[in-house]
Amino acid sequence: MGHLPVPIETRRLLPLSCLSQREDFIDSVSKRLLAMVVGVTLGILPWAVFPGLAGLLMVLLVGVAWQWQAVVAALYRQGWLGLGGLLLLSSALAVHRQEAWLQLVHFLPFFVLWGVIVQVITMTPRPWLWLERWALAMTWGSIPVTTIALGEFLVKRYTSFRDLSAYPLLDWLYIGEISGHRIYAVFDNPNILANYLVIALGITLGMLWQTLDHCHRRLPQPAYRLPLVLTSLMLILAALVYAGSRNSYWVAMVQLLLVVIAARRQRWLLLMGGLGLVAIASSAVLFGIGGRQLSWELLVDPIRLDLWRLALEMITQAPLWGVGLGNYKLLYVPGSIAGYSSFGHPHNLWLMLAAEVGIPATVLFTGIVGRMCYGSLASWINQAYPAQHRALITGYGLAFLGTTLFSGADVTLFDPRINALGWVSLAVLYAIPRLGHLLSSNLSKLT
Repeated sequence: MGHLPVPIETRRLLPLSCLSQREDFIDSVSKRLLAMVVGVTLGILPWAVFPGLAGLLMVLLVGVAWQWQAVVAALYRQGWLGLGGLLLLSSALAVHRQEAWLQLVHFLPFFVLWGVIVQVITMTPRPWLWLERWALAMTWGSIPVTTIALGEFLVKRYTSFRDLSAYPLLDWLYIGEISGHRIYAVFDNPNILANYLVIALGITLGMLWQTLDHCHRRLPQPAYRLPLVLTSLMLILAALVYAGSRNSYWVAMVQLLLVVIAARRQRWLLLMGGLGLVAIASSAVLFGIGGRQLSWELLVDPIRLDLWRLALEMITQAPLWGVGLGNYKLLYVPGSIAGYSSFGHPHNLWLMLAAEVGIPATVLFTGIVGRMCYGSLASWINQAYPAQHRALITGYGLAFLGTTLFSGADVTLFDPRINALGWVSLAVLYAIPRLGHLLSSNLSKLT
């Protein structure tokens, strides 16, 4: 008996089915390639500024072109579009409008970047694997920065070369003035370096937890991974000490304390976290912070209190829409603080926002971010995550916590590298509850 002929309708559908499978394959590959570009960018961004920023721009443009409707919907649902509208209104009413419009570049593009990263995380196959790869890339990426930082310290400490930027082989590393006893590495201010270090410390602590868990359960992992993470951790702690930021000391101690509490069943992590705490505290007591001996004045910092007072005065002048982004430095009267002719910001992110864009926008910004952090924390507590996933969440959470706490006494969002790392970490935290729900669904299907 011969084969029955295939109906015409079926034959017409076969090419459509093949075409659909091909489109699904291309879409899957495209998602993986975009996630790969994100990882590479996160790895090179701190120490290769322009290639890193080019990578961010590519991710931004491709992500918007790929999922612009989903990105806009996420921005609308979470309140970023409303906040953007308030920022535009504040800029239109600013004292110095041109400066305010210019300063929007530190906010609006990063709202969109947040939306793109959320889509990459939630729509790319095997999202936990990509979160792990991104964290490893950031761990790798911290090593060139900290190596340069420690090399700078050694040269400054043991040679007579004080201004390293005067030398052709080194000047390309630096943007601003770098002479003095504190280290700058590839940043133009020691405090920006310190903020980067607490972000890197959070990610590295999460990777250390995951790596030690793999060792404890004898799970396969590359042989280089544990030495890599330990090297990164030690270099970060050393660079943090020599950056000389008072703010970063207590932030790092909080991060170490939290990871010890979160992973208290991991004896080796408990030991390493405890040693890190002792090392940071001991260095502050024995050697001071940034060449300055511990004192009440060093800890309280009257200059910052005066800057905060000036910010409060600006808030009372325009509480609803602020004086305009970037206007704090333009409205600062030389000599308002004895010995200082200018200041760029009040050294507190929330006071800066309240003074420059108004109280409503500041409250909305804090509420949006706070809701995302609460959602990820609640998921971390209530969801039965595997240890490897719990460690990843902890790492990204500590990274974002580090830059958030740091922003209480300094403002570093003007560096796009710090800004981008903070927004990527926030996007991961926002996506965590959804990933946890998907994980639970998959486990229930298996059982």
